[in-house]
Amino acid sequence: DSVGFAFTAADFDVALNAALAAEGLPPNFAHSEAQVAVAVILPHDDYLYAGRTAVHALPYLQAPRWIVFGVCHACRRVGVRDQLLLDDDDQWQVAGTLYTVDTDLRAALQSKLGKAAIVSAERHHAEHSIEALLPWLGAAVEKPLFVPVLVPGMEMDHLENLAAKLAGVLASI
Repeated sequence: DSVGFAFTAADFDVALNAALAAEGLPPNFAHSEAQVAVAVILPHDDYLYAGRTAVHALPYLQAPRWIVFGVCHACRRVGVRDQLLLDDDDQWQVAGTLYTVDTDLRAALQSKLGKAAIVSAERHHAEHSIEALLPWLGAAVEKPLFVPVLVPGMEMDHLENLAAKLAGVLASI
C-alpha cells in the first residue's frame, strides 16, 4: 500500500513524529517511564490513521519478546478457519528495518499447540495486519523478538477454547 505506510525507516520516523506532535507528546515519549504491558491492542490501519492511537501505547511496550496477532482478512475467502496461522520466516523486513522472529518460541508454540496452529507462509505473505504493527513495536523496543500469528475467522466458542489452550501453552513455557 503506497498511501499511509512507510517504505523506509525515515518514512516511519516522519509518521511517528507526526503522530506524536498531533497528540501533543514529546519526541522521546516511546521511552517514557510506564508499567510494562502484558498485552496491547494496536490498530493495524495505515500509519496516518492508526498513528495517533498507537503512540499512546509505546511506553508500555517494554518486553523484549512479543506474540503479535493479526487478523487474516482473506482467510474466509480461501476457506481457512479455526486454526492459528504461524509463518516460517526468520525475520521480516518492514519499513526498511529487519525484525527478528523468535523462532524458538514459534517452534515451542507449534509443538505444544499441535493441530490448533499450522504454518501458512502463503497467508502471511498476502496479509498486512501484522506488518503494520512492527514499526510501532520497534519504536519502543530495541530489536524486539516476535512471533507472528494470524487469526482467521472462527465461532466464538472455538475461539475461546483456542485462546484457553494458547494461554496454557504460554504459561508452561
